[in-house]
Amino acid sequence: MRAREGAVRAAIALTLMAALGFEFVRTAHLLGVSPLDHLVDYTSYFTTMSNSLAAVTFGIGSVIAVRSDSDPEWYGQLVIAAVAYTMTTCTVYNISLRAVSTAPDSWANEVLHVVGPLSIALAWVVGQHRRVVPWRSIRNIMGVPVAWLGYTMLRGEAVGWYPYDFLDPAQSGGLVSVAGCVSVATALIIAFALSAIAASRMRASRSVTVHRKGGEKLIGTRCALSAEHLATAGRVNQQRRRRVDAVGLSLRFVRNDIPLGRGHPRNEALNIGHGPPSRRAGRTKRRGIQHDLHAGLNVRRGARVPVRPLSR
Repeated sequence: MRAREGAVRAAIALTLMAALGFEFVRTAHLLGVSPLDHLVDYTSYFTTMSNSLAAVTFGIGSVIAVRSDSDPEWYGQLVIAAVAYTMTTCTVYNISLRAVSTAPDSWANEVLHVVGPLSIALAWVVGQHRRVVPWRSIRNIMGVPVAWLGYTMLRGEAVGWYPYDFLDPAQSGGLVSVAGCVSVATALIIAFALSAIAASRMRASRSVTVHRKGGEKLIGTRCALSAEHLATAGRVNQQRRRRVDAVGLSLRFVRNDIPLGRGHPRNEALNIGHGPPSRRAGRTKRRGIQHDLHAGLNVRRGARVPVRPLSR
């Protein structure tokens, strides 16, 4: 269970929900309409859609963190979508819309357009238990903005109201201006989504989680494959580690969680033996482990698997 990570996710979800509710009531009061009459228009904003999705995603994530030691793959895609949508909202609002906004700002408005998106992105980047998201998931991520755009344009044509002026074909520039603005927003969504996916894959391929005495920390892959973690430092130290420590290594390598703990055929020096291996034996052992990792990666990619590890 990951109580701390669950608490962070729950805090983000509750903050976004509170900001959405406060801003809904505030904007209805500013427009002089009842909240019920304002409901459809308010939910038609991309800001409302993106932050609502993020609140639901992190609410679900808080439950997953409390009940499970790892996140399912589909949850990573939801977080990537939340990062892409909210960061696009943050960028467009602060560059183009903040200067022309006529309504007074509020704490909820800042949460939805600045604090919330940055917190969501930061939670994803620094999270230690996130799953690697495949590149092909960008197709699923783009489905929601396309559906929102279709709904907005059809409803705008029917009722004569658009949530954003740059989507109104009646404004100066017509459909050409609308197409240009939509292209820029689409490029932003794709850029943020690809960046978030790349961050997950970079972290997974370059870091190793070392579990020790009920805790864990991240170390570099080169350090994890050194003699310090793959072999014991003599009989006394090995016996102490066997009684107290029970070290286990888990290398997260491109969609794989490859355990290198007790019982691994190439990691016996961590469990049994009467002293540190020789330098040549240590190099051979590390080459074997590297070969296993590369072979698993090649199987995932459909590439050729080497027959045996290099002997020199």
